[in-house]
Amino acid sequence: MKKSSNSSIFIIALLGITILLLGILVGSVIKSPSPNNISVNPNIIVRDSTDLQSISSNYNKEATLLFEKSLEKTIDEEFDRTVNYLNFTIAIFAVFLTITLVAFGFFTIRKMSEAKDLLDKIIAAPDAVMKKYYSNQLNDLLPKLLSSDNREKSDAIHSIYYNTQLEEEKHFDLISNTLEREYQNSTSYTYLNVFNLFDLLSRLNFSKAVNKGFEIFEKYHSDSTMQYIVPRIMESNDKAHKQRFLNILCQNDNPNLVNDLIKNIDHFENFDNEMIVYISKNAPANITYRIINSINQKSKQSLDMKSLIFELDSKIFLNNYFHQLYNILKQNNQIETDIIIRLIDRIIENDDKNLAQFTNMIRTIINSNISSDEKLFIINSLKQKYNTDYDFDEIFERFETENNPHFTAIRDQLKT
Repeated sequence: MKKSSNSSIFIIALLGITILLLGILVGSVIKSPSPNNISVNPNIIVRDSTDLQSISSNYNKEATLLFEKSLEKTIDEEFDRTVNYLNFTIAIFAVFLTITLVAFGFFTIRKMSEAKDLLDKIIAAPDAVMKKYYSNQLNDLLPKLLSSDNREKSDAIHSIYYNTQLEEEKHFDLISNTLEREYQNSTSYTYLNVFNLFDLLSRLNFSKAVNKGFEIFEKYHSDSTMQYIVPRIMESNDKAHKQRFLNILCQNDNPNLVNDLIKNIDHFENFDNEMIVYISKNAPANITYRIINSINQKSKQSLDMKSLIFELDSKIFLNNYFHQLYNILKQNNQIETDIIIRLIDRIIENDDKNLAQFTNMIRTIINSNISSDEKLFIINSLKQKYNTDYDFDEIFERFETENNPHFTAIRDQLKT
């Protein structure tokens, strides 16, 4: 406030000095004495310029002309002097006015800045109050995380969950240790406490939180420890996290855990072919099929089954899984003649040349809704490849006996 008062006094003083100087300059012009003499040729006349009425009418013509010229010259000089004074006065006025305006501009800007700072403080005041409130609340709540009273501890966790003053450097380890203790503390509050604590860790540092979840699982080997964090792990795009999850899925023999992991598989973003292939090589075939089915049914993404037919582990292509693979291709609108032929090839690679199983695969193709030309192409291609391994005449006779209308429609073309 004192600085503001000083600035105001300075501006008023500057304006006063400017006006005073202008007054002095203008006054000097107005009061400036005019020349008292009009000088004519000394051989003719020298008279006072203000005493024009006393000039005698008897002056000769030359004296009159000289007088007029002298008067005109005097008036011109007086006019020029007045104009110069006025120009000088205007210039001085402009300079002082510019200085005044600049000073006033700086003053106005400074005042606006002060007003903005004050307004910001007023606006920030509630936030500052709330920040202080939450900081004090957090200091009161943190010791309660170590409480032996489960109700008090649960209430503290719930309140901390909504506290905005948590910081990773200060609070991550404490919350992490509390989370681990809660996994070992089986009470009615455990599920909610674990969920809130893990979510708090995720907000502070998601990657560290996921690693903590894996650490807890590997330490306690309980399927219940994973069910809390699986949905959050699935959100991670970190390849190391996904690989760690796949290792748990493939190497664990706890059916409850496997079921829970597969149940949440649709949360896994970017579950690519590489992961499916890894599972097919390191987990039982039924788990691979369950995961593929779960992704197809629940996830927004679709697997590239065309590529998977070539990449999946050989144990996936046991004969009794043909229909599952065929249906998956059908669901993904990936039924193509070359893919079907490749699928059957891979199944035959792992089969004992069982005629009944091979017949069932042919029957599936005949009963499918693909075009007759596609059916003929697939069956003829298989016939050329496996004519020595399977008796196609016997297969066709079986279809005749069944009176299969789909077979009847292409029977003659197959026998040619």
